[in-house]
Amino acid sequence: MSEQWHVRCLSHFTLAVRNLERSINFYAQVGFQIIHDRRNTIWPESVAENFGMRVAQGRGVLMAIDAGELHTRLDLIEWLQPRLSGPDTPVEERIPTLIALLTENVAAAYHDLRARGIEFVVLRDDVEHHRLGIKAVALCRDPDGNLLEFIEYMPGLRNSQPQNLKQRA
Repeated sequence: MSEQWHVRCLSHFTLAVRNLERSINFYAQVGFQIIHDRRNTIWPESVAENFGMRVAQGRGVLMAIDAGELHTRLDLIEWLQPRLSGPDTPVEERIPTLIALLTENVAAAYHDLRARGIEFVVLRDDVEHHRLGIKAVALCRDPDGNLLEFIEYMPGLRNSQPQNLKQRA
């Protein structure tokens, strides 16, 4: 990397959704707030060119989970052209798109969101995960089958410790 530039942080990630309003409601329950509404914007041709596509039009919103200059942002887009293809493969057999949210008190988040109707795939707080440096982890699916992970690491850790697992030869 050059001394003249550096990456400051992750700016945002884009998620293709089938129903924008349904997805906005889901992510609002998790704590994201709309910071820019782009539902009625007509995209210029340059957007398609930037993405390497023939045509690109969509409805979207930019949402943020935290305040401050370097907040985590989620760009939800319901594609109008081209349309997002239907789910051909059962959700259990897809390679998942996963969004991980560093969370304080995963168990409380799990219980609060379940009480609000969000169904979870799993909640783990066990010795196997503790050995990996994970205090607790819970995963749910958004309305389009993408995984949303709430993860809490053991004190002093910033990530899991997979070196504690068996390794391939």
